[in-house]
Amino acid sequence: MTEKNDRQGADEQSAARAMATRRRGDTYRLLADVFNAEPTAEMLDSLRQPEAAEAFEAMGATFAAELDRMEADLGKQAMVEQLECEYARVFIGPGKHVGPYESLHRDDHPAEHWGPSTAEVKRFIEHHGLGYDVDFKGMPDHISAEFQFMAELAGAEADAVEAGKDTEAQQAHEIQRVFHQQHVSRWVPAFGDKVIEIARLDFYRDFARMAKTLCEVETNSFGAAESQRQGETHQEGVNS
Repeated sequence: MTEKNDRQGADEQSAARAMATRRRGDTYRLLADVFNAEPTAEMLDSLRQPEAAEAFEAMGATFAAELDRMEADLGKQAMVEQLECEYARVFIGPGKHVGPYESLHRDDHPAEHWGPSTAEVKRFIEHHGLGYDVDFKGMPDHISAEFQFMAELAGAEADAVEAGKDTEAQQAHEIQRVFHQQHVSRWVPAFGDKVIEIARLDFYRDFARMAKTLCEVETNSFGAAESQRQGETHQEGVNS
């Protein structure tokens, strides 16, 4: 009975880990879509579905109410067009804007397109067997490319956990940890602060805050996991 209970407990833990990892991936994928291009009517409709709206509201986001007001005042098409203009103003320019590229926000080299971090991101992603969608028009260190990479890795980790492939799951997790430490965490908080500062609509302010929060949570989670791994390694060395 104890062996059966232990196995059941392990299965439940694996299922919970896989679900949590998929949710992480879904969050990265959502943010990648939001920052990738101007919003479409279909995207806005999906973000305003009751279940999604409740989740965003629980996180303190207010953009759903803002969209409701805009649609009531302007009509749906004009609302979409205004958000398209806001995306262009915030992320593309002309004028003061926040380019969504890592190379523009690192504090260890001058802000420039195709800076050192751009090539590093490209090499890192391609080294791990992933490329870029043919429709992707940004540079390799665009926030949507980095978040999509994290989403793909999270999906791979969840698949491996469900299949009982512990080594593959750990490898996928470790790649995420390294990429987050070397790239995502080095610039997303600063990027989010700049977006919050210049955005005029709650929509992009809210998603910038979500990106910052995700980055903070991931930094703490990866750090705790790494500390635990190092502790286990040290203990094994002592025991041997």
